[in-house]
Amino acid sequence: MKRTLAIVLVVCFSVSLLAGCGGGDGSALRGKYLLSTYEIGGEDLMPLFGEMGLNANDFYIEFMSGGTFRMSMIDESGEGTFAVKGSKITLTIDGEDMAAKLNGNKVTLEEDGMKMVFTKK
Repeated sequence: MKRTLAIVLVVCFSVSLLAGCGGGDGSALRGKYLLSTYEIGGEDLMPLFGEMGLNANDFYIEFMSGGTFRMSMIDESGEGTFAVKGSKITLTIDGEDMAAKLNGNKVTLEEDGMKMVFTKK
């Protein structure tokens, strides 16, 4: 039951990120960021990835030149634009914005008690 719930939550959050996500030129941000933390309500769900046959390396955000990015989670992917202002990043996909935070080599997305941290490869 816990495994099924975790899969449903991962899928729901991934879809919400892809549906909801242009400041600086973002040159320092460029590169691929791999999922390093996934929490819901403060509970670390990363240990469940292996149990569910998921590879955390398949969850990433790649910031490219020209203010564009690509995001991939499970079998879903999306592309959009981004803008950087200080430590704040605005990701835009299909006209929907999502806020992220940049802290060193980490990008953090938080929404409704869910938190994903991506670390630069």
